[in-house]
Amino acid sequence: MVLVLIFHCINGLILKTKVMAKVEPSAKDKPRKFEHIYKDDDGCESIWKYDLDKFANGPISVENKYPTGYIKDLKQKQKLAKAERSLSILEKAKQAKKNESRR
Repeated sequence: MVLVLIFHCINGLILKTKVMAKVEPSAKDKPRKFEHIYKDDDGCESIWKYDLDKFANGPISVENKYPTGYIKDLKQKQKLAKAERSLSILEKAKQAKKNESRR
């Protein structure tokens, strides 16, 4: 604990206030190198590695680990989304009409 004196000036009078302040733990107690591991719902895992001696503002590296088959499924979904975006309005209308007639 540290004793801090604060002086106030109110209506020309000087008042002295004593305040006890808690000192933060020293920097030696905090680790300089550490990792954060993030796990997503879909099974992906990201490992963020920090080294405060090299770079104090963020991670120095990020390692991503994916479950088996994840990349293949992701590329297939991206391919389908790209194909849907490339369809013209007429083709989209034809597909909608086909889907309605099947019901």
